[in-house]
Formats: sequence, structure tokens, C-alpha cells
Amino acid sequence: MVRCYLEHPTDVGTIEAIAKCGCREQMTENNCNFGKLLQYLHTSKGRHKGITDSLKKLETNKSIQELRTYRNAFTHKKHISDTSMGLDPRIKASYCKDGSISTMFSFGDELPSVNWFRVEIVNANNAIIECVEQIGSIIFPRDFSIVSKNIE
Repeated sequence: MVRCYLEHPTDVGTIEAIAKCGCREQMTENNCNFGKLLQYLHTSKGRHKGITDSLKKLETNKSIQELRTYRNAFTHKKHISDTSMGLDPRIKASYCKDGSISTMFSFGDELPSVNWFRVEIVNANNAIIECVEQIGSIIFPRDFSIVSKNIE
């Protein structure tokens, strides 16, 4: 929604993004993501302050940041009943006097409870709704109205 607003000829027009190779490319529906859009808005300082501030507030929201840390745990979980986060990267190995090797490892931390996730998801959802409302008031000013016709 923000990209389409900025691409309008009365605003910026074509938006360029910096690709992984470092070259500039036109931002399109296929290559636009939250990070690239924020990067563009940060480079055009002051021009779209309301939109930038709203997206920055969303990006730094505590619940959204917390949920990001668990995204991979959910995406790559081994089994539906497995609530561990995999092997702990701090594996300790040492040689014993008898020539054998002693290894200590753990199976990681447990994920928080389902209720904890429910609270964080509701808080993240509220932050997203607040951001959309703030940006919506900029993109769709109050003097602009959309009238839908009832189709019978």
C-alpha cells in the first residue's frame, strides 16, 4: 500500500531499491518487502515522516520483535509435540584420563507457553492495526471518500 502510494506520479514516481549486489533496481511488487521499503524511507529523510515514524514504531514493537525470534523455531520444528529449540550450540567436549572423550550438550530451551504466544500475537496484531490506521490517514485523507455500490 505504501509502495503504491509513493509510486504515484504526484509523489516520488519510480522507487529504487538497493539489491544484494549493491546495484540499484526498480522496486516492484515482486521485490518489495518491509526492510527495503524502510530502507528507502530512511534515505528520503523528512519527506514522508508520518509514514516512516509509523513503520519504525511497528518495526520496534516489543511483541513483533519477540515473535520474530520464534519464527524459525515454528517454521523448522521437528515434530508437532517437540517444543525444544534444537541442540544447544554450547557443546562441551573434553578428553578423559582413560583416553575417552566426554561430551556435554543439552537439547535447548523450551518454547514459551501457548498462552504467552496468544498474548504476544494479540499485541502484535494491535500494533499492526494501529500502524495501518496511521498510514491510512496519510494515504487516504479524510476529504477522500470511497462509495461502494450495492450489487444486487
